[in-house]
Amino acid sequence: MIKIKFLKHKKPILITLIFIGIGVLLFNYYVNQIIVGLVNKNPNRTYNIENNSTSFSIINQSITFRETKVNPLNHKNQTNAVLNASVKQIKIKGFSVYNLVFKKRIIANKIIITNPLFKINSGEQEKKVAQNSKSINLFWQDILNNSIVRNIAIVNGAIETFKNDEMGFSSKGINITLNDVKLNNEKTNNPLPFTYSDFNLEIGDTYSQIGPLYETTISSFKATNTSLNIKNIKVKPRLNLIDFNKSLQKEKDYTEIVIDNVDFNDTSWSFISDTIYVKASKITVNNSDTRLQRNKNIKDDTSKKHLYSKIIRDLPFYVTIDTFNVNNGKLTYKELQNNKNDYGEVNFKNITVRGHHINNFKYKKDKLKTKFNFRALFLGKSKLNVDYSFATKNTLDQYLLKGKLLDFHTADLNILTKPMFNVSTHGTIKELNFRINGSVYDASARVNMVYQDLKLTYGDNKGKNKLISKIANLILKNNRDYKHAKDVDVYILRDQEKSMYNQIIKCFVESVKKTVL
Repeated sequence: MIKIKFLKHKKPILITLIFIGIGVLLFNYYVNQIIVGLVNKNPNRTYNIENNSTSFSIINQSITFRETKVNPLNHKNQTNAVLNASVKQIKIKGFSVYNLVFKKRIIANKIIITNPLFKINSGEQEKKVAQNSKSINLFWQDILNNSIVRNIAIVNGAIETFKNDEMGFSSKGINITLNDVKLNNEKTNNPLPFTYSDFNLEIGDTYSQIGPLYETTISSFKATNTSLNIKNIKVKPRLNLIDFNKSLQKEKDYTEIVIDNVDFNDTSWSFISDTIYVKASKITVNNSDTRLQRNKNIKDDTSKKHLYSKIIRDLPFYVTIDTFNVNNGKLTYKELQNNKNDYGEVNFKNITVRGHHINNFKYKKDKLKTKFNFRALFLGKSKLNVDYSFATKNTLDQYLLKGKLLDFHTADLNILTKPMFNVSTHGTIKELNFRINGSVYDASARVNMVYQDLKLTYGDNKGKNKLISKIANLILKNNRDYKHAKDVDVYILRDQEKSMYNQIIKCFVESVKKTVL
């Protein structure tokens, strides 16, 4: 009897389940069409978004898109930059069915984008950034105008950019979370189409070209609202030294930089009109090694060289840094003089820098000076302590450089003087005190040097060269003890086609000549 009753109800139950299944499929199709219509409804769009499959759950209030692709359309508004994207999965959590069905808007608590890959290709003709990003911004703007998602997460993303099929930038392992996201409807020049309360960003291996000659790599980039850490930074030429120099029309340093890590503390990021403004209480650079090589057989670069106060004033962004530190740095400079075969070298090891107040925001009213203390072992042996200061607002770019060098054996400098000037030196500088007041136009210096047993050797010190060496040593004042040391003042005009370091070296050369001759 019970079995008969069950069979009587089995048929309507099956029919009901079938209708429910058909309803779910129809609703799923309808939802999919709404979403496709939302992201592809702009007639001026240059991109089309397609999903391989879409599923939703009313109970869990979630929508899942799988194998989503963003492809460019052939359109008259298409710019020189072309975006292609693929996303393994997009999951929207906590969405409103009512707003989706009746208001044609996606309103949700969170969106999780998993394994997105963005590829941007550009052709030979460069266009302005605004032109290149126009259609890409339109793509994002379409999405943001039709959706409100409070929190956004990107998991294991990647970006690649190409120019004429050559990779210019790539980044892997991108993980981002943005909280309290809101569409930015304010009429400002802020380039971001949305705002957020806080964020967390982690990026893995990253490669980028820096112009036609250089490239840089990093292994890790982590940022939050208040901090930034970058690890294993490497900047190196794309060519070997010989091919690099052959490619130059004007002299340029062959530069290699390796940095273990850089830390930004108490950092904030904002926009002043359309200019980014970065503030940090402290920046620390740990374990850096910089190597520079210059070939003076190549034509001089006669462009005007600016001093650091102007460089900071003219940065394309605003910056305020309270403290800047360098720990355990190395710097090596090599120069090949005209018609010479060997590079001359100077180097600094165990570099420690303590800097304060680097600022170009409202600098005209800034009453504080930028100050640096530089400590190092000159040529790996002699203690060097230098203080350097300037005011960013000073348009004459005046600066003060003062310091002391102790226990310097001049023979250590032969790695520079021998290949560059064919001269070797011997003796000890017990103490060298200096004070240089420089500007964009000139410099004056006061130098006091205590030394002993100073001698010069010209060339191989044989024959004619030996005679030159003897005459030079007869002219030299070989000793100057503490009791008889005196200040020497010099004044030079600055060659604005040369760097600040050329200006400083000229001050030292002139003052040493006045001291020993």
